[in-house]
Amino acid sequence: MEEQIKAYYDVLGDQGVGMEGPLVDAEGFPRADVNVYQIRTAKHSISCIQNYHKAIMVEIEMALHRLHAREKAKRDQDQAESQAESMEQEVTLPSPFARADAVSQGSPACQAVSVYSA
Repeated sequence: MEEQIKAYYDVLGDQGVGMEGPLVDAEGFPRADVNVYQIRTAKHSISCIQNYHKAIMVEIEMALHRLHAREKAKRDQDQAESQAESMEQEVTLPSPFARADAVSQGSPACQAVSVYSA
């Protein structure tokens, strides 16, 4: 689209007029030094393509906003799920596989108990 717009602007430039320049002379007659039909067609095409281009750009911008909002929501949800999962893992302890009824004096277990109780 942008290339088409540039090509139509080149047509206007070749004729020596712009988008706002008059196509009639001082007496109100069509200018004889330019191709009025070609210029009017180029101006109309530029206007239509620019309007369409603006509409597409707005749609793209809105789609990008939605995409980023979805990604943020997904990231927040994943973070909340991982936090809940980590909390669940901390709370849930495995059941003991053995029980010590007595600890012998001088054993490594006795030394470990004395370290933790101090």
